[in-house]
Amino acid sequence: MWANVISTPGAARAARTQFETGFGDALITYELEGLLMKEAVAAVEMVVPQSTIFSEHPAVVVDRNVTPAERPIVDAFMQFLWSDVAQRAFISTGPTRG
Repeated sequence: MWANVISTPGAARAARTQFETGFGDALITYELEGLLMKEAVAAVEMVVPQSTIFSEHPAVVVDRNVTPAERPIVDAFMQFLWSDVAQRAFISTGPTRG
């Protein structure tokens, strides 16, 4: 497969943009990009393989950017992200627009 790759952009959105402008015959990207293309009524066929690559996107607090006064709310927000309430909210609102 890799012998046929003509471009490997640094981000899924960049790959999608290239593909939408006619650069390439197929796009291998995150499921979210395919769903957003279908939502935009793009003439694409989405193929989901039986097995995929597991991908997690961490949230990180950069200490030098958080003041001592902000730390409690930042820590509370980080804990909230993994709560059942937040996870249900992510699912119910669907993909975000980047």
